[in-house]
Amino acid sequence: MSLFSSLPLETSISDALERRNFHSMTPVQQETLPHSLAGGDVLAQARTGSGKTLAFLLPVFRQLQQENFAPQALILCPTRELAEQVAQEARLLGQVKGNIKVLALCGGVPIRHHIQSLEHGAHIVVGTPGRIKDLLTRNQLNLSQVRVRVLDEVDRMLDLGFFDDVAQIFAAINTPVQTLLFSATMPAAVESLAARYLSNPLKCEIQQPELAQSQIKELAYHVGTLSKLQALKALLTTYQPSSAIIFCNRRIQVAEVVEELSRAGFSVQGLEGGMEQAQRNEVIVRFSAKALQLLVATDVAARGLDIDQVDYVVNYAVSEEVESHIHRIGRTGRGDAQGTAITLYDDSELAHLHKIEVFRDVELTKKNAQGLTFQPKNVTQPAFTCLVLSAGKKSKIRPGDIVGALTNDAAIQAEDIGNIKVLSNMSYVAVKTRSAKRAVAHFREGKIKGKKVRCKKLA
Repeated sequence: MSLFSSLPLETSISDALERRNFHSMTPVQQETLPHSLAGGDVLAQARTGSGKTLAFLLPVFRQLQQENFAPQALILCPTRELAEQVAQEARLLGQVKGNIKVLALCGGVPIRHHIQSLEHGAHIVVGTPGRIKDLLTRNQLNLSQVRVRVLDEVDRMLDLGFFDDVAQIFAAINTPVQTLLFSATMPAAVESLAARYLSNPLKCEIQQPELAQSQIKELAYHVGTLSKLQALKALLTTYQPSSAIIFCNRRIQVAEVVEELSRAGFSVQGLEGGMEQAQRNEVIVRFSAKALQLLVATDVAARGLDIDQVDYVVNYAVSEEVESHIHRIGRTGRGDAQGTAITLYDDSELAHLHKIEVFRDVELTKKNAQGLTFQPKNVTQPAFTCLVLSAGKKSKIRPGDIVGALTNDAAIQAEDIGNIKVLSNMSYVAVKTRSAKRAVAHFREGKIKGKKVRCKKLA
């Protein structure tokens, strides 16, 4: 059976899945859940978007003892963004059971905040290996009662050099434990890790269908005598994307591209692993809200981003890994939307480009970038401006309260209000740039639900 109703789930969990219209299982869920819900270990190969988060969260919740506020489940993720997404999904499931505490423990946040949160206990800990190891070293995190441990995107975790950190973290777990490993690829390092930590695991490999070529128009431009930066600027003013992610292979490339595009007047920011979490969040919120046109990132920095759809993906550098290339261009053409993926390449990258074509059994349409010209008059700015408010869920603020304050009190048209994201202590709202001054003025003088809030533009 491919229905969640066929699984031995608690009634509260089944009801939660029904309310979110989760009826049928994805292939990875169908293959792994009967085994993992029975307590067995799992080694699964499945790409991003395959439903693997729910595939490991359901066994996690089955293991929890609600009355015990010690960490009973540990979920390790390679990036902060992915950890936050997993933690949020766990919280949504935990709401139906009541009094289930989920902690996200990642770098980019002062460690004292995590230490304070741990003093109140937690059922599920989701985090990155570096921060989890730091808390263990300080004796601030006790994993002695962990009953299930999960490694999500373990291939990327090992790429980032976290093997020793994982070993140190797992050494702190002494109880009999269920282990679930999920990976987009299955290199030798992942198989070695699985052999070390898994006991008689169920092994499954989910073959994802190739990207829907009818939805993604894919091109490759040879830069010729142009520099990559010259070709990129010409490309952007020729196609004029309202939103695009530009992928680089190295962090130094990210800095160079951001500097040059900023100098040319583009709305652009970079996303790097060394940024503070608050900075990363603001960049992602602005981009998702269409208040930032161009996002420049490496594969590592862009892993696990919660961004639904972008018009264009541009590979400033050809990916050295086929899987990374597929992951990149899959950022566009999502769902029923159309998208365009463009790769810039020079002679030194021909071998990598050919490897991608052979693996995917496609021949990319190739063009000459020297036929493109940088047109400064075509450099445009986003239609929206992103505002940040100093109140959120803890102040009982909801998206509807923000909309009401802007439309009723500030007399801003509803069509001028874009994405709204309410967090614990702050909220983000996208407003058409033509109405941004009025919105800021209102929040400086007015109130939301009787509360004064501070407001500023994100620039």
